[in-house]
Amino acid sequence: MTRKNIALASLSVCLIVAVIFLFYQQLQLHQDPKVYSLTVETADLRIKDIEVVVYPNSVYVSDHDLEVIGEDKQFDGVAYSVSIGGNMVLSNSQADDPFTLPDALQGKLHYTTTGDHGKNVIRL
Repeated sequence: MTRKNIALASLSVCLIVAVIFLFYQQLQLHQDPKVYSLTVETADLRIKDIEVVVYPNSVYVSDHDLEVIGEDKQFDGVAYSVSIGGNMVLSNSQADDPFTLPDALQGKLHYTTTGDHGKNVIRL
């Protein structure tokens, strides 16, 4: 009888621990994401409206605009990246002057990070 009670108690403890673990994981999945909006400005360029959405296990980076500051500026290329905690979340480069390309409009260029899958997600 004692072995049966010990086995039943052990099974009960295991089930309670499993339920607590599953409940905790569900709470983690349903947390509201943290949203950070960034605008980076240098003497020549402005990277505007970078939105970073942080979930517990992933980061989503939105589209953003690259704008030239000032008049009559020429570029041989533009390269920039954003890292969070040592993890690269955004990297973009353009070999030619992005503001003279056909899709540039009045010193602004819209960069999309959506790619083929509709979103740019980095798993942490």
